[in-house]
Amino acid sequence: MWAVILIYLLVKIALFSTCFFWDSVATLSKPSLFLYEHNFSSLNFPSDTVDDNLLLSGIMAGIWKIFGCNLIVSHLFFTIIGLIFIYQLFRLCTLFIPQANAFPFIFLLVISDPAVVTQSLLIMTDLFMLLFAVMSIRYILENRKIALTFSLLALSLLRARGLCMSAGIAFGYFVYLIYQNQWKISFKQVKQAILPFLPAILFFTGFYLYRQMMFGGYYYIREDNAWSSHYHWVNFKQLIINVAATGRCFLDYGRIFIWIVLIFLGLKFGIKRLFRKEIQIPLIFFAATFFCLLCITLPFTNPVGFRYFMLQYILVALVAGKLLFALLKEKQAKIISILLILGLWSGHFWIYPEKIPMAWDTTLAHLPYYDLRQDMLRYLDDNQIDYKETASFFPAAAGGKFIDLSTDERQFAALDFQANKYVIYSNIANWSDEDIDTVQTWIKEKEFVWRGVFIRIYRNPAK
Repeated sequence: MWAVILIYLLVKIALFSTCFFWDSVATLSKPSLFLYEHNFSSLNFPSDTVDDNLLLSGIMAGIWKIFGCNLIVSHLFFTIIGLIFIYQLFRLCTLFIPQANAFPFIFLLVISDPAVVTQSLLIMTDLFMLLFAVMSIRYILENRKIALTFSLLALSLLRARGLCMSAGIAFGYFVYLIYQNQWKISFKQVKQAILPFLPAILFFTGFYLYRQMMFGGYYYIREDNAWSSHYHWVNFKQLIINVAATGRCFLDYGRIFIWIVLIFLGLKFGIKRLFRKEIQIPLIFFAATFFCLLCITLPFTNPVGFRYFMLQYILVALVAGKLLFALLKEKQAKIISILLILGLWSGHFWIYPEKIPMAWDTTLAHLPYYDLRQDMLRYLDDNQIDYKETASFFPAAAGGKFIDLSTDERQFAALDFQANKYVIYSNIANWSDEDIDTVQTWIKEKEFVWRGVFIRIYRNPAK
């Protein structure tokens, strides 16, 4: 573990200059700054803010009040969170992997998922959520009910997905108790599973009522929110798209190699031998949490995010590692584990053509973006290009105040191909094919590109 911590600290320090990126602008930077600037006096967040991330936003704003509102303080805080996460994951793995010779290989396999690595190194809300999910499962296995109650409550205060994840863990806890009792159900088991979850249920009820009284809204997102259109019921076509997107989450960026190995083991030893006793507990929590997450992802128009399933990636990698050492000779298991780890790390180099959307916040492939963005901003200033006449892309459109925590409050214009004089486009933005085709009919004035990531400035030929 100490080698992992040392490498983590070295890489994390090297990335201290990185700013808020992608969804962390709307889910963390904006709500935290709102609380910071209003001295925690209001929860009536602006419409361009995802305002259900109460716990982390409140902690972030409080830390800024004490130590200063800047990126270094933010990174230091998330470095501490990252170290706690590594320790908690290490402790969880010790409960599943008793063999000392197998532990380093399985632990490295579990912690090498591209989404887990990327979210751990940046200022991202999902690392906090993953931390409390891992803690909750660990406390269940260690039978620490009071600690479990607090971890589930904290998880429930971290966005609607956190509440859903805590419900999934509570469901997994119930199944785990039945499993421990040879699949017999008793009232005591039901009570044991529900009690740690009660504070989270009370919070949900209280916050829901508060939102209804204050804003006439509902738990997750208000009707006037900028992303409210993403939370409608899907039609059949969109449901199929969401199912396919979920499948891609478990195969992309190197994860496909784990499934290839699992299929190989199934063909070689038979499906029945795969469901060994030592992997049944991880599978219980995988199935319970995955089912609950699907209930809030598949039925809605919101795009399925790769980072939603980080706990499930960890559990799948854990199962794969345990099966390798249970079914194969030790030398073979070690070699395949190393190859799988390398396969996962190769995911940071998977960059698709610009019309294929990528989960940029779950792969380090996006790292050139930070320097390219600074080059782009300097070019705008040097050439006196007015922000008000320029449309930028997600997430750069938010401006320096929310991205860099700077005093620069200049804001780019909304995207309007008829009105904009300049448009800034990047493959980081995951634009629609139609918008990409349109902007490419404009005059390309400047391009900044490095290792597959680009930012282009286009000028309107009509202006």
